[in-house]
This record gives sequence, structure tokens and C-alpha cells, in this order.
Amino acid sequence: MNKLYCPVCKKEVNYRIEKRLTKYIDNDTSFEYYIQIAICNDCGEELYDDNLMEANQKAFEDAYKNNNDIISKEDIQKILDKYNITKRNLPIILELGELTITRYIDGDYIPNKKISNLLRQIYNSPEKYKEYLEKNGNKLNKLAYNKTSNMVNNLLGINDDLILEEVSKYIILNNAETTDLVLQKMLYYVTVFYELFYGKSPFKSKCAAWEHGPVYGKAYYKYKEFGKDAIEINNTNINLDNDLKEIVDEIIKDFGCFSGKVLTSFTHNEDPWQITKAKGENYIDNGDILSFARKIKKHYQINEVKDISKYSLDKYNEYLKKYN
Repeated sequence: MNKLYCPVCKKEVNYRIEKRLTKYIDNDTSFEYYIQIAICNDCGEELYDDNLMEANQKAFEDAYKNNNDIISKEDIQKILDKYNITKRNLPIILELGELTITRYIDGDYIPNKKISNLLRQIYNSPEKYKEYLEKNGNKLNKLAYNKTSNMVNNLLGINDDLILEEVSKYIILNNAETTDLVLQKMLYYVTVFYELFYGKSPFKSKCAAWEHGPVYGKAYYKYKEFGKDAIEINNTNINLDNDLKEIVDEIIKDFGCFSGKVLTSFTHNEDPWQITKAKGENYIDNGDILSFARKIKKHYQINEVKDISKYSLDKYNEYLKKYN
């Protein structure tokens, strides 16, 4: 073992390593962790050692990360890759210091708990990332914005989908007091029953499983500015093929009379949303929607489009029994 200098003995001495339990406290957190101390064998004085200082700093950093569930630098890099954003542009979107992400990835700094939670939130939620992008994306150059916007839109299934746009407008114009929440649920039921009768989704877009039920991101972001108010649009010519129009008209008649709260209760108790959330996935598989549709077809004897009312009426009766 190399010797260390002892300021008491005033010479190079042999020493031993002892573990010491140390407590860290600040405004956000407190935790205990072990450090290593070099002790002079002759007088018991604590000795300074560069290697132990580095090891103790790492022990602190590891304990801080573990006790506060701090996001790793590897996961921060995954955020950059996931959203096709640079480590210099991500702080702009998130309103952080210019070199914040660079320093975290390089290991120069550890994110505090607040920033770690923010990074983990956008890592897990493309929806949340898009909110920040919409708020601050104008601060990026056009090329950088388009790259990351296209990436998150792909993750959210927000692609060009003329049929989804046309059906959305048709529902808004033909169903009184259609809020964004109501619209999302009605688009979902259009999918369920179109798949039941025609074996495929009417839309190119993916149906996401969000906290408040199934959501089509393209329609949500288009109309979210209305919040809880009824969506208002100008009357316009809409072209739906006869088969799709028949389904949409029936959905308006059978589900358009219910509030967003009631429709959310319906979808939360149905297989497609429950299965997707249980698997921890973001998007509802069309196969799960088709399986669910076939199940209710058999149970409710839905052989014609007009029979959809059997299902909506029964769901509402279930809702009344549960909440009244």
C-alpha cells in the first residue's frame, strides 16, 4: 500500500481505510450513504487522498440519484434520439439553461429532482413533449423545428388523414355541443363500429390511449384550443362515402347525446383502452378494437347499423347504476 502524508506525524505513514456513514440534507431531500476515510495507523488522524475523494464524490452522486430517482444520462440521450433534437436545442424547448443537457450527458452535473422529473415526463410522454414544442418551438430554426416536429408527430400518429378530418368536421357540424373530449370518444366509436361491419379502421391515424380515454392526436391538437367549450367551425362541404356516413350518423344519434364525462366512463370500462394501459403501450391496437367489436356484436346481437343503439343504451344504464 502506498503511504500518505500525515499532517500530525509530519511524515509519510501507513494507513487503513474505514467506512463512515454520512447524512446529506438539503431543501428537497435527505439520505445517508457511506464514504471511505484514510486513517493514520500511528495517530488516528484523517488523511487526504485524491482517489478516495473521487470515490466518495461518486458514492454521493450514486446515492443522490438512487434516493431521488434521478434520470440517467443514458436516458437523457434517449430523449434526444427519440425526438430527433440536439442537446443544445432541447434546453430551448424546455426553458432550461443553454448548456444544461450537455453538462448532464457529459457527467459534469446531476439534474436536480425538479429537472429530472421534467425530463422523465417528456421521455415517457410524447404528448407532453409536443406541448413544450408548441410553446417554444418558434425559438428554433425552421430545419430543427421540422425535424423534431415530424418525429413527435410520427410517435403520436399525427399524420395526414383526410378522412379523419372530414369525419371530425361532420360530427362537429351535426352534433350539438361537441367538445374536444366528446369528439375524441365519438371518433373512437366510429372506428369500433366501422371495424365491426367492414373489418378495418376508417382512419390512417393511430388511436392513442390517454388518461381520459382513446384519443386521435391529429384531431385533438386541431381543436384543443376550445378546451371544455363546444367546438365551432364554419359550415363546409364534406364528402363521406355512404358506408362511412351511415356509421357516423348512427354514432351521432346513439352517443352524441352523452357528455364527455359519461363517454369517458364508457371507454374506461372497455377492453381496448384497458388492454393498452395494462400493457403500458401508447396506442390501441386495431386488432384489439376488432376483437372487442366482435365481442359486443355477439353479446348485443348487432347485425345492422341501427342495432348499435342497443350497446349505447346498455352502457348508459350501467353508468346510471354505478354513479346514481
